Amino acid sequence: MGRDRMKTKEVLLNEVNKRLKASFAGKIDMDIVDFKKGYGKAIFNVKEDLLNPMGTLHAGVLFTLADSLATTCCFLSYMSFVTTTNVHSSFLKSVKNEKREEISAIATALRLGNKIAVWEVRCYSNDDLIAVFIIEHLVMRDQKKEKEEQQPK
Repeated sequence: MGRDRMKTKEVLLNEVNKRLKASFAGKIDMDIVDFKKGYGKAIFNVKEDLLNPMGTLHAGVLFTLADSLATTCCFLSYMSFVTTTNVHSSFLKSVKNEKREEISAIATALRLGNKIAVWEVRCYSNDDLIAVFIIEHLVMRDQKKEKEEQQPK
């Protein structure tokens, strides 16, 4: 079993969130607060600089949240490099920043195949569903390494 697979959930969460903060996703200051194979949850707080000119949460912020959460959870589910290949998004309700709302997102794997993974991400403001994403990933597995790991020792 690889070294990364032996890390505790807490250590992985800390490492993942540190990487997110240093990436484009760091601009929204999101945190992944829970994950297991095929599942993940993230949160962030709405801030003034994340609003569009109409005064509501910019759709790109929710896209960043959903794609970053699904991609990270997909990576953690496979412990292999993954890349987003397709996204379908439905924005259902706008979010105003009147209450400095917390946004949460729940990612659930719909399919974890050998090469393709499909995730649904639902975004919420309080208990209101505000957006739904279907995100597809290409899984770039190291076939040679997997065969070596499966060989009896």
